[in-house]
Order: sequence, then structure tokens, then C-alpha cells
Amino acid sequence: MKLYPEWPSPQESLVKVLLVQRKSDEARAQLEQMIGDAPERLSTYLMLGQIYHQEGERALAVETYEKALKQDPEFWLAANDLAFILSEEGQVRRSSNVHRNWHGRRRGCSGRPRVLDTSVGFSTARGRRNRD
Repeated sequence: MKLYPEWPSPQESLVKVLLVQRKSDEARAQLEQMIGDAPERLSTYLMLGQIYHQEGERALAVETYEKALKQDPEFWLAANDLAFILSEEGQVRRSSNVHRNWHGRRRGCSGRPRVLDTSVGFSTARGRRNRD
């Protein structure tokens, strides 16, 4: 089936269906194709990064989020997810820097639950590191 890159909604829907069917390899392949067809669509990077993260492939998730942030440093969803992964990995200083750099640009998002979760995550990790 031919899906046109200039109309991403059907492609994103296909990825969601593949994930529900537990066909993550096919979903990843579809997202990688979408990135190849339209590398400016940041939501595709976000979806791919989230799949990598859920599957435990954190290095690939970090790389994917960083690619999105190179295109748009204010893409708060990618910055937030990147900071969260880095805090999980114990890279507290790097996580804090990502969060601080992004947070300084986008003050209006600080009360969102997803952002608060990341803030608490790296603050907790920082506290653990200071106790060790």
C-alpha cells in the first residue's frame, strides 16, 4: 500500500496499528521510512524515540531525540523525553543541562505532568548520587 509522505496522518495511524499488533519491527521500519521521506516532521522522531525507549534501546532513543532537537531546539517533547532517559541512566548532570536549556526556552510548559515527572526524576537521581 502506497502512503504519501506529504500526508503523515495515515502513516502515523499505521504505526499505531502495528504497535497494537505487537509488530514493533514493522512500526520502526515505517517510522524510519517516514523520517527518510520527510525528515522535518519532528513527531516521527518522537514516536521512534519512544519505541526505542520502551524496548530498552536507550542509546538509540537518545540519538533519535538528539536528531530532533538539532532541527528544533524548542521541541519540548523530545527534550523532556531525552532528559528523562538520561536521568534514568544516571547521567544527572547531562539530564539537568538538557532540561535547563529547554526549560529556559519554554517557560509555559513547566506545569505539565510529563515535565514535572522528568524534573522529579532527575532531582531524585541527583539526590541518590549525592548520598553515594
